Amino acid sequence: MPPIRPWIWFDKLAQQFDSPLVYLNIAGQDMVIVNDYTVGVELLEKRAANYSSRPRLVVADDYASTNKRLVFLPYGDTWRQHRAAFQREVTLQKSPTYVPIQTAETKLLMRDVLRTPARFMDHFRQYSANVMLKSMLYRFTVYRAMNTGTDPRDDPFVVLLERMLASANPGTHLVDLLPSLDRLPDVLSPWRAAALDQRALNQRVFLGLLRSVREKVARGELAADNAFAMHLWEDRERFEMDELDVAYLAGTMFEAGTDTTAAATSTFVLAAISYPEAFKTAQGEVVSVCGDNPPTMAEFEQCEYVRAMCKQTLRWRTVTAGGLPHMATTTEDDWYHGMRIPAGTILVPNHWGIPQTYGQKYDPQLFEPRRWIDRPGGVGELWKGHAAFGFGR
Repeated sequence: MPPIRPWIWFDKLAQQFDSPLVYLNIAGQDMVIVNDYTVGVELLEKRAANYSSRPRLVVADDYASTNKRLVFLPYGDTWRQHRAAFQREVTLQKSPTYVPIQTAETKLLMRDVLRTPARFMDHFRQYSANVMLKSMLYRFTVYRAMNTGTDPRDDPFVVLLERMLASANPGTHLVDLLPSLDRLPDVLSPWRAAALDQRALNQRVFLGLLRSVREKVARGELAADNAFAMHLWEDRERFEMDELDVAYLAGTMFEAGTDTTAAATSTFVLAAISYPEAFKTAQGEVVSVCGDNPPTMAEFEQCEYVRAMCKQTLRWRTVTAGGLPHMATTTEDDWYHGMRIPAGTILVPNHWGIPQTYGQKYDPQLFEPRRWIDRPGGVGELWKGHAAFGFGR
């Protein structure tokens, strides 16, 4: 299995064998690649009880995350406690309270893009980071790199996110498939030094953010009930968490909403340049609905084509191309349409290949928002009907 962009290889295998499921055996570990959206829903959502756990990731989880990152935790008591704390803050009812900060940061983003358009990807990262930091997590902002002369590529937030995603790709590290290799000394394990360096960066950033918000509360500069990180800190005994648990859970939320948002926004720019007619159609709809006024979330539901374009951006070039691996239950085999899935199998939803299998009239490679408008029921909810947000628990 290629260590670089394995999702492209997965897609080629699916096409070669004309199958939504492709079985691999890598160093004795059973692995099934899911290359179809419907199959992903059937297995990873409707049979979530069988596929809710995660495989052991020696580099990304054991070393870099000290088994603290929610997204890598195996199904169990710790996962349930962390998920309960997480879900308490992430609700549809609370989302409207974040709109004012999103609106303010959008105006700053437009200003930055107008001033230095060539650095639009850096501006997208700053926008998404500030929205997450200010709206719910810590209630303060990071610096705006364009005003300090700092290269955003050297920003610890950016480096942290890039390293995390890279280390979690299935097949990147042989030790993830053969955990016994972790017993080898450092001289025979060159990956270990990088993983420990990644751990130090994670803890420096996450603990730094948590301690900073606690200091602000102690000085009376911030109300404790205004920040998700402080909610976690004050309820840490209820959820059986220590300081590092709290820091990682708040940091995980920051990761989940920062780089993904920046990447999706960058994909939108790629689509707008590659398919100018789609962009002009969306632009015309905004002018028709909003007139001379700047568009706001209040008009979003009236802009059907814009909503379809947002949804198509998520489907067309999904952010997490390789998906996050799921672990099948170790107690018994499962069957799907006559195909056996052995107990303990790693299932990898191939987010890159899944959009290519949609059985609609439009070419899956084309950026065509009308594919959502033409569906029964119309565009629907932005997070439904595609793999951008993953499957199951």
